[in-house]
Amino acid sequence: MLRIKCSNPACTAKEKKFLWYEQNYVEKGGGQASPDEEGAVSFWVKCTECKADNIIYLKGVKQEFLLRREII
Repeated sequence: MLRIKCSNPACTAKEKKFLWYEQNYVEKGGGQASPDEEGAVSFWVKCTECKADNIIYLKGVKQEFLLRREII
């Protein structure tokens, strides 16, 4: 479970942080990543308190959550 600092300065959550369960989205061994890390994928997660959108980065993302583009 990740503790995420909300980007909303007016967030009402305690310490302006909320919990988000990332294990549904990553393979075993995956988890939080830095934006410039190889294989990092961005996710928008909604604060459970104020409903603001927050961007996080994960590595080891499950295949079903990766977007694919095919050139025709």
